[in-house]
Amino acid sequence: MLSILVRWGLRLLALLITGAMLRTRLASGGAAVALAAAAVGYGILQPEPTATGRIHVAGVQPGIVYGPQRRLETQLRLTHELAGLDHNVIVWGQSSARLDPAEFR
Repeated sequence: MLSILVRWGLRLLALLITGAMLRTRLASGGAAVALAAAAVGYGILQPEPTATGRIHVAGVQPGIVYGPQRRLETQLRLTHELAGLDHNVIVWGQSSARLDPAEFR
């Protein structure tokens, strides 16, 4: 008789724990959905920014060039080819210059 009560007690305890975990998961999921909806709603309600002008950007990407000196020379050549075109700034890749370009003017 005692073993039956212990088994039923353990089953009841397992159901209570499972139910509590399920409620916690549902509450957490609901909070995540509410937070995502609030973020989307905030973005939708923001006014469209006004354009104050335009900027034209030219990018220099020489491709595969072996050796830092040859890479720099290639990028300088490409940069000089862009001179006089309709752009406000010329951008090089982050790892493009291992040497100081000011030394090669």
